[in-house]
This record gives sequence, structure tokens and C-alpha cells, in this order.
Amino acid sequence: MGWTLGLTGADGPRPFAESIEGHGYDVVHYTGRPGEVRVDCGEDHPVELWLLDKHFAPDRRIATGPGRHEIQPGPIQVRGGGRWRITAGG
Repeated sequence: MGWTLGLTGADGPRPFAESIEGHGYDVVHYTGRPGEVRVDCGEDHPVELWLLDKHFAPDRRIATGPGRHEIQPGPIQVRGGGRWRITAGG
């Protein structure tokens, strides 16, 4: 059987203030304080983090690959091909 296309709820991005993890592409909402986060991902599947504007359009890239990166509260697009984790405070 093939794949199907369906509607999802309008709950919006998953919020997080301390830690969140996922796989592949996702949109999450950072609700913590401005500061540093640690991005963990596989070297063979690095991720990029993009801060989104109020229309959920990419505003600026804030991270490429694993490590420590500065982040601001707001919607964040995660672009990745594998598993990833974002932890506030590093």
C-alpha cells in the first residue's frame, strides 16, 4: 500500500524551554530565555536551525551542525536528515 495525505490539527509547533528532540525536518517553538543551546546530531546527518518570522518564513540561520549556538525565543525550523536534540543552556 502507498502513502496517504491527510490533515493534521492546528496545534502549532511543539513548545520547549529546556530540551526537545526529533527526527528530520520540524518546526518547534523555543519559549526559554535568549542564550545558548547545544545541538546534538549525527555527523553524517547535520542539522540547520533557522529562526522564523511571524509568518513562519525563514528569517535567519542560527546554527549549522552540532555544537553550541545562540538562540532567541520564537519559532525555530529544524532542517535535518537524522535524529537531533536541542538543549537550552548547553
